[in-house]
Amino acid sequence: MPAPPPEQAPEPPAPKLLYLGKRHDETGWQVFVQRGEQALILREGQVFDQTYRVESIKPPRMVVAHVAQGRTFEVAIGEAQ
Repeated sequence: MPAPPPEQAPEPPAPKLLYLGKRHDETGWQVFVQRGEQALILREGQVFDQTYRVESIKPPRMVVAHVAQGRTFEVAIGEAQ
């Protein structure tokens, strides 16, 4: 009798971020978002909520990865201005 296939971890939820704005300075892009009642300023490489990491910020999108599972999510942030 064949062994049952291994159970896969459930898909991680996409981060619930409300985009507020962005800014570019000599150190790169900053993206301003709201997560629940908390306002965050995110930069590339930053981990937030001990769960997600900002992989890249390249307007018109920011790519966020779930740290444990590596799944990525795109967040629309508008064109560079």
